[in-house]
Amino acid sequence: MCVRAPRLRLSSALSWANTWQGACLKLAPRTFLNRWGGSVANATGSRLAGKRVVVTRTLEQSELLSRELEARGATVRLVPLIRFAPPEDPAPFDAALRALGKFDWLFLTSQNVVRAIVDRCKSSNLSFPPERMPRHIAAVGLATAAAAEKAGMKVDHIARGERGRALAEELAPQLPNCAVLLARSDRANPDLPEALWQIGARVTEVVAYRTLALAGAAEQILDEIVRGEIDAVLFFSPSALVEKIGKDRLRQVSARVTCVAIGPVTASAFRAAGVERIIVSQQASVSGILEALSQCWSQEMQLGVKLG
Repeated sequence: MCVRAPRLRLSSALSWANTWQGACLKLAPRTFLNRWGGSVANATGSRLAGKRVVVTRTLEQSELLSRELEARGATVRLVPLIRFAPPEDPAPFDAALRALGKFDWLFLTSQNVVRAIVDRCKSSNLSFPPERMPRHIAAVGLATAAAAEKAGMKVDHIARGERGRALAEELAPQLPNCAVLLARSDRANPDLPEALWQIGARVTEVVAYRTLALAGAAEQILDEIVRGEIDAVLFFSPSALVEKIGKDRLRQVSARVTCVAIGPVTASAFRAAGVERIIVSQQASVSGILEALSQCWSQEMQLGVKLG
């Protein structure tokens, strides 16, 4: 029998994050910070002033991050390396959305998944949130949980780890014989569904969106790096990294600018490519990224050398 999980309100989740992941104001997006009276803008000093930072995401995905970087005096260039598209065959995704109420758990591994679910419901004339939702919803990270809450979903569990597999590990006692819906990218790592199957969960895995390369974007960044016009590049996913730039060029890039890997999965992709000169932001939150950059450039100023 699938074990029923206690419902977790996001206000409680923030308190929980304070215990497990450090001060919650350092991790939470602006929607949470405003609610509890915090401010991202004062999280770090002005060590970013004058720095030229490339964000490899769209404005829709990085508006708050761009605004906070600019508030610290940085010049921001948005150069997305990838784009997202609906599944080639949306039928499995549509069927899963129509049957949401039949699942015990819905696992949300990124904000992109939340956006894909909402967009597909709208384009298919399905009400969202529907009258019947899965009994429980789990999310990877506070940013994903915030996106789910904004869309009208109630999150029961927020993973302590930043990898999707953390959901299987943390919820293992509750998942045997549970029906779990896993809607993700076509390029998603297979480790989460494999872990769920080993636990004994009944997994329905569907493609919610495709991850595609943007032609010419990587070359644009490389040209600007060669001309000395960039101080740092922020990478958010393995899909935007090795496959789009290449291992050899990636090592050349890391020798010239500060490369920031957002999250442990992206950091692992760097190391798999033989690149060790990186700065890692373990959290994908705005404040986590700002802190990683600030600490890096603070050390450079103190030591008089380039880190990365």
